[in-house]
Amino acid sequence: MAAERSFSDSFIDEDPQKALEALNEALQEGCDNVEWLCQRAYAQILLKNYSNAVDDAKKAQQLNPSLPLAFMRTGCVEENSGSVCDYLMIQIKLALCKAVKETTMVSSLS
Repeated sequence: MAAERSFSDSFIDEDPQKALEALNEALQEGCDNVEWLCQRAYAQILLKNYSNAVDDAKKAQQLNPSLPLAFMRTGCVEENSGSVCDYLMIQIKLALCKAVKETTMVSSLS
């Protein structure tokens, strides 16, 4: 099943083009898997396809606004494409996202 597939960073590092093709195939099966979108963004970053990478990362953010990995991938795109101000804003958003998640976890324990 497609939902059982896994795409680790090391798999992507080994052969970004091959990983991109596998992720494209998995995502074409009609699944909006946010982790896969983030991993495809990572493959796109390694291949220097920054526009496609940011599209995937932003889609992942829209689907799951509390997923830090989506913000991290967007930050990586901004860092690699040279937009330092945008990169810093992404890092701030990531920190806020983590803080909200931790606050939610603590308040659920009360």
